Amino acid sequence: MNKKITIILSVIIFVVTIFVIILLKNNYLKENVIIHNNERYARIKKDVEFEIIRYVELVTPICENNGGEMLITHKTMVYNGGFDKEKLLDVDNKSYCSVYALSSCNGENKHTYKIYIKCNDYEDNGFVQRDEPFTKK
Repeated sequence: MNKKITIILSVIIFVVTIFVIILLKNNYLKENVIIHNNERYARIKKDVEFEIIRYVELVTPICENNGGEMLITHKTMVYNGGFDKEKLLDVDNKSYCSVYALSSCNGENKHTYKIYIKCNDYEDNGFVQRDEPFTKK
């Protein structure tokens, strides 16, 4: 009888240990995916910021503080600015993030920018879909 209880307890402890290991591994993998995705979205935002600055300074090198804003969408950047569309590829490697920027003049002949990005698992606060997203690959 004592051996049966020991065997049953050993099996239960083994099953619980395996279950805990699987849960911890799953949680670790999810955290790594979130970290990877956030790094990808930050990279997209950085690439877009560089492109927006280049595009706006090319289109309007001198700005006047008239209170207006210039809207630059992902399609404007790709079709008019020469931005590589693949830099907007989402983490699934099939769909593209939608991006737009609002540029305004701060009165000192310098542009200010606010960039918004929306991907499958990420969306900036205040994002509004300004242009149709690119179709999936």
